[in-house]
Amino acid sequence: YMLQKYFGSRKKILFILGLIYFVTSHANELSPQQQIQGTLDKSVACWNNGNLKCFMDVLYVKNQKTLFISGTSFIYGWQNCYQHYINKYGSNKQKIGQLQISIKKIELLDNDYAVAYGLYHLVTTTKTYNGVTPLIFVKNNSKWKVILDHSNS
Repeated sequence: YMLQKYFGSRKKILFILGLIYFVTSHANELSPQQQIQGTLDKSVACWNNGNLKCFMDVLYVKNQKTLFISGTSFIYGWQNCYQHYINKYGSNKQKIGQLQISIKKIELLDNDYAVAYGLYHLVTTTKTYNGVTPLIFVKNNSKWKVILDHSNS
């Protein structure tokens, strides 16, 4: 009754309420590019905290199609990629080092696939790695995750 007093007809009230709902429900949605950048930021935080499992869970699709290409190695499957990281960098924070990823461009290929082009810089206790990386993302259970990582150092 009070709304009718201020806004007039029922149709007008329903329209205004619908408009308010639409605006507020979509105001907090992030673009795919923002979601992908968020995924990368979270994964880097996991790495820098020495948590490779978190890094893997946040960044990569957990299936056998996930592919990590490094040097001349083609490593298929989430578990194999995880094992590769453990074998190469160890499992403690000091050996894992500090990672930076600088994304230069995120390009949507369609509604479910995107590619991010970037540079990475990793400083460990024994070596510094720098390189370029194209990362192919797929929308997986409403989250953007990497299905193909080609990190060249």
